[in-house]
Amino acid sequence: MRVVQITDTHVPADPSDPTVVGWLAGIELHDPVTTLRHVLDDIAALETKPDVIVATGDLADRGHPASYRRLNALLNELAIPTFVIPGNHDLADEHDRHLPGGCVELGTLVEAGGWTFAFARTGNTEWGEIGPTQVEQISKALERRANEPVFLWQHHPPVSLVPGYLPDNDFLIEDDSVLVNRHDIRGIAVGHVHSEHDAEFCGIPLHATPSTFMGAPGPGYRIFDFTVDGFTTEIRAFVGLMKLDDDARTKLRTMSQQRAAEMMHAAPVRNDEARARREVLEWRHAADEARGFAPSY
Repeated sequence: MRVVQITDTHVPADPSDPTVVGWLAGIELHDPVTTLRHVLDDIAALETKPDVIVATGDLADRGHPASYRRLNALLNELAIPTFVIPGNHDLADEHDRHLPGGCVELGTLVEAGGWTFAFARTGNTEWGEIGPTQVEQISKALERRANEPVFLWQHHPPVSLVPGYLPDNDFLIEDDSVLVNRHDIRGIAVGHVHSEHDAEFCGIPLHATPSTFMGAPGPGYRIFDFTVDGFTTEIRAFVGLMKLDDDARTKLRTMSQQRAAEMMHAAPVRNDEARARREVLEWRHAADEARGFAPSY
C-alpha cells in the first residue's frame, strides 16, 4: 500500500490573497497553489500510483471557506482517496464543512492494507496539543480495530525538530505517549515545521514532511510504502521551485528568528484554543485589510 503525505499547503481564498508568512515578513510571496499544483502533478506522474493521500494540516492559510473549496477541487482532480486533518492555521469548523467532498474525507480511523491509520487533531496553538478527551476517543476507537499495527497522523510534532524554534512539547509528549503505550503504534507523521526530518519518539519513527508551499529542502511531499512487516519512506522535494531574492530571504529570516525567540520564551498552556482561534481570525482580518481584499465566501 502506497500512501502520499502532503502538508502545510496554506491555500489562500484567492490567488491575490496575501499569505500570513508574507504579510508578517513584509514581502509578497507566490500563491501557494502554484507550488501545490507542481507537487500534485508529480504525484499523478508517479510510476507506482498512491492508494491514499493524507493531508496533515495548515491546509488553508487563514481558515477561509473559499480556501477549502479551492483545495477540494485540486485534490479531486487526482481522484485518489484523501484523508484530511486541520492544523493551527485552519479553522476546524470551516475545514470540516467546506473541505470534504468527492474523494476527500475527514481523517478519523481508517483500516487498509493490514494497517490502522489514526488521526489526531492538535489544534490552533503554535505548540499543539491533543488533550485527554481526544486521547480517550482515539484510544477507544483503536480498541475496536481489526488491523494490529497503527500509524498516527497529526499536524504538530511532539518533540523539537528545529533547534532554537520550539522546545519539546510537554503536552504532546504526554498525549502521544499514552497512545503509544496503549497501542501498537509503529510510526508518526507530522507537518508544521515545513521541512524534512526523520527522528524518533518513544522508540518509534517520527517523520516530518516539507510544506508544499515553502518547504525545505524545497516544496515537496513524502511517500510511505507499507507492507505487513513495516514501511519505508522517502521525500520528493523540488529545490529551486520557490524563487526569492536576497532581500526577501533576509526579511523572512529576520521574521522567523523573531518568532522563534517569542516561541522559546512563551509559556504554553493547555486549553488555549479560544485565544489561538482568535489569532487565526486576526491574521485573516489584518491581511484582508492590508490589501483591501474581501473575498466572497
